[in-house]
Amino acid sequence: MVGKKAGFTLLVFFLFFLLVSGSKEALSQLSFTITPIIQEMVVSPGETKTFRLSVFTTISRQEKMHFLVYPADFRLDREGEIEFFEPGSIKRSAASWIKIEPAEFIVGPNETKDIKVTITVPRNVSGGYYAAILVQLLPEIPPGMKIGTVRSWRMASIVELTVSGWKKPRADINISDLKVEPSKEKKSLVFTVSVENKGDVHTRVEGNLVITTKQGRKLAELPLKAGRGTVFPESTRDFKAILEKELPQGEYFATAVLNYENKSARSRVSFSVGEALSKGEEVAKEKEINFFVTPEIAEINAPSGSIRTINFTFVNGGKNVIHCRLHLK
Repeated sequence: MVGKKAGFTLLVFFLFFLLVSGSKEALSQLSFTITPIIQEMVVSPGETKTFRLSVFTTISRQEKMHFLVYPADFRLDREGEIEFFEPGSIKRSAASWIKIEPAEFIVGPNETKDIKVTITVPRNVSGGYYAAILVQLLPEIPPGMKIGTVRSWRMASIVELTVSGWKKPRADINISDLKVEPSKEKKSLVFTVSVENKGDVHTRVEGNLVITTKQGRKLAELPLKAGRGTVFPESTRDFKAILEKELPQGEYFATAVLNYENKSARSRVSFSVGEALSKGEEVAKEKEINFFVTPEIAEINAPSGSIRTINFTFVNGGKNVIHCRLHLK
């Protein structure tokens, strides 16, 4: 049912609506929805969990609506687009753990159908595992039709499992790249922060990008966005920020700070704005710095005459040696 090479586009806010063949007019004729769109669970090895997937039909020209429901693998690329594959195609696939009842049914317009989804976790796994449950409305083929175009709709409920097994699942976020480019539409700058998860479980990432002058004066602080901010294990997502105001010619710093769980990742790059920007070329940039310090903020209560100590950890996430100088401010 799901071709290994077939790819589909992820629509906004993680609503996985897939139109196999059609147009905007066809989109307006969508006659069903599903819930939940995303199902997150924390499970243990050997555990069995169930949840309810509901299909809601609306007004339709079809008197009877024929549905198929089946699991699939998926992959989210760095731009936020999704591809679906046969179960077992992806390394951290949970599709084969899923049993669906009923897997096929017929309902009429303005009806609700509840589907029982059972997930049986193997005993020897740990970390993040993932699957999609595809709900497909089969097309109504007119009697006697021999050739023509038929439309088929599919929606997906995404299953995100965290298996707390023989080791604690851990996300490991690093900033692998920070690019500065001029926008094609107008004289603005697009900042792309490539975020890599080297861990074994997904995590949510959010953060900001701060633009300063060479002298350290803050010019702007922009949110870094990438859908829900989910970064799956062993994958990379691009987070973007757009500076819509035009900067004068000169040298600047862009610092990206990303937070996930109780940790953070940081990267800084210097860039220049000049003739290259007006010509639509890539903005010149210098060597990237990828490091972070924990804790970021330290509060110490100490009475007069006492001595207190605190440890700071410096992590160099890049490939180059960096020289650090500490000072109190």
